[in-house]
Amino acid sequence: QGLYNDARAQYLLVAEQHLKNNELSKAAKIFERAVELDPENLVMQRRLAELYLRLGKKTEARDIYFRAAQTLRNSGNRDACDEALDHVLSIDPAFTQAALLRGEIRLQAEDADGAIHILEAIPDIDSRVEALRTLLRAHLALQHTVEAEPLARKILTVFNDPSGVNLLAESMISGGKFEDALRFYQEHADKLMTADAAALT
Repeated sequence: QGLYNDARAQYLLVAEQHLKNNELSKAAKIFERAVELDPENLVMQRRLAELYLRLGKKTEARDIYFRAAQTLRNSGNRDACDEALDHVLSIDPAFTQAALLRGEIRLQAEDADGAIHILEAIPDIDSRVEALRTLLRAHLALQHTVEAEPLARKILTVFNDPSGVNLLAESMISGGKFEDALRFYQEHADKLMTADAAALT
């Protein structure tokens, strides 16, 4: 009937009763319904994640915390996002997506050094173009041209993605290094011509 607040309140009453009776699986099912009803409710998500952990469902708990972190990041709440990522990585330290998101947040917060430290610790970063782009941007934020060049080359040659070359060349131009930017474009001219033309505009 569209009475979402009333439905959520009834779900909570039933879930609390199951918790009092130590019926964790039944309580988890009720919280699942509540989250389906109100998918942006971070409190509900957290309580469901805590229940999953008590039930030994670590993957499900990790995924809930990660979705919460993404929601908090999109809403600009970096501190709460960082806290959610702490939960993710405490459950699964090898969860690469959480490390990548944390690196992006550090860069957005103008902590390029912190972003580099996090991203360079990702074991399979060379196979993740989005991680390489973020690492490149972090180095450029610190004017680390020497470190940025091989990253831009790798993004182009391995992934056929010209965005790294463009980012580096634009940084060189902004810094008045016009000859260096021209050299870098000329070095990769053939590869750039075969890459996605739309990405060059």
